[in-house]
Amino acid sequence: MSKFCNKCGAELEDDVKFCDKCGAPQEAASSASSAVESVSSSVSNTVSGAADAIKSKGFNPAYIGIGAVGIVAIVLICLIVSLFSGSPKSTVKAYMKAFEKGDVEKMLNVTIPKKIVDEYFEENYKDMKIDKDDYIEVYTDSYKALWDGLKDEGKVKVEYEIKKLENVDKADKLKKDLKAMDVKDLDDVKDGLDKLYDDTNFDSDKVKKAYAAEVKTVITVDKDKAYSESTIILIYKYKGDWYIANPPVDVSGVLSELDDDDYKDVKKDVRKEMSKLYSDSDSDSESGLDLSNIDLSEYGY
Repeated sequence: MSKFCNKCGAELEDDVKFCDKCGAPQEAASSASSAVESVSSSVSNTVSGAADAIKSKGFNPAYIGIGAVGIVAIVLICLIVSLFSGSPKSTVKAYMKAFEKGDVEKMLNVTIPKKIVDEYFEENYKDMKIDKDDYIEVYTDSYKALWDGLKDEGKVKVEYEIKKLENVDKADKLKKDLKAMDVKDLDDVKDGLDKLYDDTNFDSDKVKKAYAAEVKTVITVDKDKAYSESTIILIYKYKGDWYIANPPVDVSGVLSELDDDDYKDVKKDVRKEMSKLYSDSDSDSESGLDLSNIDLSEYGY
């Protein structure tokens, strides 16, 4: 069979390496052509094998070629979406990983929309003169004190499980729990977020989805259960990103569960750090408000 020059198009014999007309080399083109044919053959065999297998089960193989490409495209799209936009489960995972490391800034990133975080602190903590950086610094020190103190008691293990996860508009298993939270549907979630982020630029119309989840967190120290709690949380999508409206666990919740006899020093150190948030920043004295010796468990601390 004849072939054609890859440069001028002249008809050539199969075994020639240079064109008789223009002198252009033909080896590279031949190799490239062979490579393409090899790949094509491999793909064709794979798709044909899949077609035969599906045909044997009674499906029409006519769409297999398109279907194979379509499946690959869908998988890639799903992977990209999961990497860049997250999901309710990955948001809970991100919070719990940050919680275990005491990374308060990352915990904030999945609980308060990024563009309103400064407004939120300005509005909610202005009377106490606490800004975001103060909050992050003090709570980071609090988590460090907590984990260091627990590790002094033995090996610490943090585990969590998403026991239930449902769209709030279609909730079945969590329906009673949501009713107790005055949440029946997405509109109720939006109303709650409007109140939470009052006097900020939060736009609840940008909340397109919301899920409810039951998250169980267990912290053990030397195989003894130090903390165990199941919490119903709301996870919502705002401007393309997922956020947790109410975190499944935080340092104050853990403190309220620790046994006083075993963890008195731990609780004292953490409360000492947390008390810094409530000290009078305008006062010249250093007394402030000391929480280290006060039982605040009934207040959630």
